[in-house]
Order: sequence, then structure tokens, then C-alpha cells
Amino acid sequence: VLSVARSPLSLRGKRVRMVTGLTEVGVMDAESGEALLGISYGVDDRAARFALLPLTVLLADTQTVGDGRDDATAATVDASELLRLPREAAAARPVARGDAAEYVSAAAIGSGRGACSISHGVRFDAASIKVTPAASPADCCALCRATKYCHFFTFAANGDDTGGAATTRSPHGAGRASTAVDAEPSGGLCWLKQWSGTAVPAVGHASGTFSREAACGCELIAASRLEESPLLAEATARSPAACAPLCLRDVACAGFDWAPSVAWGGGVCRLRRRPPVAHFVPLPAAVAGGREETAGVVRLKRRLLLVHNHPPHLGFGSDRRLLALAQALVDSRFHLLFVGADAAGKAGRSQGRAQLLSIGVELVSAISEVELTQLATKHDVSVVILTLWFWGASASMPARYLRMLRTSLPHLKIVVMTDDVHHLRQRGLEARAASTRGVALRTGAEAEEMKEEELSHYYHADHVLTISDVDRGSILQSLRPGRRIHPRRFSTLRHVFGEAPHFPLASAPPFRDRR
Repeated sequence: VLSVARSPLSLRGKRVRMVTGLTEVGVMDAESGEALLGISYGVDDRAARFALLPLTVLLADTQTVGDGRDDATAATVDASELLRLPREAAAARPVARGDAAEYVSAAAIGSGRGACSISHGVRFDAASIKVTPAASPADCCALCRATKYCHFFTFAANGDDTGGAATTRSPHGAGRASTAVDAEPSGGLCWLKQWSGTAVPAVGHASGTFSREAACGCELIAASRLEESPLLAEATARSPAACAPLCLRDVACAGFDWAPSVAWGGGVCRLRRRPPVAHFVPLPAAVAGGREETAGVVRLKRRLLLVHNHPPHLGFGSDRRLLALAQALVDSRFHLLFVGADAAGKAGRSQGRAQLLSIGVELVSAISEVELTQLATKHDVSVVILTLWFWGASASMPARYLRMLRTSLPHLKIVVMTDDVHHLRQRGLEARAASTRGVALRTGAEAEEMKEEELSHYYHADHVLTISDVDRGSILQSLRPGRRIHPRRFSTLRHVFGEAPHFPLASAPPFRDRR
């Protein structure tokens, strides 16, 4: 690979979603000798087209990734590094490098409330179950601990939530806009929440949680030291594992160094603040029988559940997208369990079960709401990903599981993964059906029911995976007044096509060789 495009290819006024073939068909003119290329492309799975394009036009907006090095030198370079655009390389820079020899956590995901961790300059954007006066973030901690279903909160000294009306919500009902508080505020206000939603930077705010110890742990890397990290505090610790709870209890702590020390009663733990960039520096291994310096960094617990209607089918583009996500999670060193909520699926279909097993993913099928909660507790998972498809009369995965998980295991982060804005698709299907029958569309009741359920699932999730930025915009525009979701709560995971190309020009001979 010599170059990659900086931006999507646009042909005939439309953005190209896939190129299925590229072949040289001749030259533009004898004088310049510039190559003329034939491109087979499509804007979706069905609409395949063909276009002629000069080579200079195709390469007008590309990022060069080859640098002229000889083959021997190039062989030692990670190709994935060369293929990254500059902004992607900056975003992909890891906080820490090294292989974790051990992972230490201070509490289990289902162990209940832990210490109150407060982050300043942050506002949680999830719906509020109660709004009450408070003098300080510490007061919010006490108020939240005394309130049923409260596990997160946001405090504002000036009583401004910087987003309009608060939303009051029961764990067993829909949200409704409300600006009522318990009493006239005498300064600050506290928004008590069942879940956090997105942490949004906000001046004058402070947000708190009881879930840091339950949702996070520390990765330990032996014979290493964490550099470029400001010192937060020092404490006595007999082992690196004893440093982990000390760090997890302090929200400002992002990692630590541990070293054996007689003066510190066996060992010293140096807690480190979160730096702009940090990395592990390898150290010489300790002498035989001795103890070596160890570094640790706070990480989300590495166990996840991916919950879908059934084990994936290789013939479905939506399920191939699931498999791509599973592979990415495994590559990032997460331990993944795939839950196919219903039976294995229709016999005879090509399934992705073998592919999941080949990358070390454990499969579980036919599981109830209570059993899923028990599974999450048993494996101490930190994130549950629920796919959102509307297939027949079967309940969607968020409709089946989200409320139970949210109420029983508040420390879990819940991600909803969707491949469409389903109510808009249903509305289009109803309109086409009405047009075909020659009658006017009367109520659109099914589309409206689907809209209410779909938007509710997005609203009550911690994060949403959409298939495009356009879908994200459509979801945000569809929210009813009084509800809001911060755009940061969305990420894009592109579609994976399950069909073969309609015009595989790459397998055809060049134009000059045809007779």
C-alpha cells in the first residue's frame, strides 16, 4: 500500500461507500501518458456503477504512507502505523505501554456502593431522578447515598445545569421534563442520577460516582516504571497489589509506581496523577529472590458481554459488523462473552460461531433476564453491549434486559448497538406500502410505537454505536422536547457488507488485453 484517501471518494455527486473493482483501461492522451482508470463502485449493496477517472484525480487527496525505504527496512515497520493519518495516530496513542502481568480489582461489579469519587469540571448528562439543594459536592455524596436508585450525581454551585430542564425518572417508567426541586435553592443544586450517561466538561460543576472501585481495576506491569506522570501522594504498601485499592479510592489517581523499601515498611507506593501522555519504562529484572519495581495503571475491567438475538450468521452484513466488533475487542485484550439470547438460529444458515470460538470468545445461549444479571455478576463484567434490532414479534435486546441490568447492577456501563434508525425505516416501509395500495397513510401507529421504544433505549444507555454520523443526527433530531443526549454519547461503527461485489472488475483482464 502506497497511499490511502484522506476523505471519501465522491462520484457523480454521491459519496461512494464501496469500490469493488479498479482496472487500467488506457491513457488520457499520448502526450501526458496519464493513466485512465475504470472504477466499479456502489452507493449501497445494490446500486453498483462504473466510472472513468484520471489517476491524478483519484490521488488528489491522499495520505502517502510509503517513504521510499528499501524492503529490508520496511519489513521492520508496523504497517498499521504507516496507514494511520496524523490525526488518527495522535488519537490512537496509548496512555500506557506494556503487557499486564496481573490485574487487580478492589471490588466486584455487584458489591454495592463504594467510596464516593468526585471529579471537578465534569457534568453527567443522564436523566435525573431528583433535584435537591446542596452546599457542596460532599453534600451530594451523602444525599445520593441516602436516595434509592441513586448512584451518580452532578453538583453546580450556581444551580445551573447548563442544559435546560432536569428530567425526573423512575427506574420503572419513562422520563418526563421537570424543573421542580425539593425546596428553594440556597446556592448550589445537586442532580441525583441512576446512571451517568456521558461525562461532559463543564466549568463550575462537579460530578460523583460510587462505581470506580467496582467498575475499574489496575493493570500491573512488572519491571517497569510509569514516567511523565505528576506525583499525587506516597504511601506504604507491602506489595504492588496493595497499591491498587489506594489508587482506585482517589479519582485523581491514574496509576502508580511501587518499589521495595525497608524505610517504608516493605514497599513504597507512589500514586500518579493523570498525565497528557504516559508510558511504561522497562527496568532491569530484579535479582533472583528479590522483588522488582512494578508499575500499575487504572483501567476499566476487561470483561464484557455482547448480547444479540442469536449467534451471528456470516450471511448477514449486520452480524458481520458484530464479528468485526468482537475481533476489535479481543485485539484490545478484552475478555468477551457472546450471549445469543434465543435459540441457535435457523438450521442451514452459515453461522459465525466457529469464528467467535477461534478468537477465544465464550458463547452462551437461551438466557433469561435474571440469568443475564447473574452471568454479569459471576464474571464481574464492566460493560454490556446490547444489539438493537426489531425482528418480528420478538422483543429487542434492550427491551428484554436494559431495565433489569440498570436496576440490579448500576455500576455496569450499557452500550446499545444499532444498524439503523429503525422507526424512520419503518415509516418509509409503511409509506411505500400505502402508495402501492393506492391509499393514504392513516396513522403510522407501528412506526410511532417503534420510535418511542427505540429512542427510549438510546436515551437510557450509557453509549450508542450507530452505523453513520447521519444516523446519529437523525436520532438527536427525533428526541422529544425535554430529552437530550450529548453527541459524545455516540460512536460510529461502520457497516460490513455481507454480499459479493456485483461487478468484480479486479478479476477481469486489463482493457488492452481484451479481444
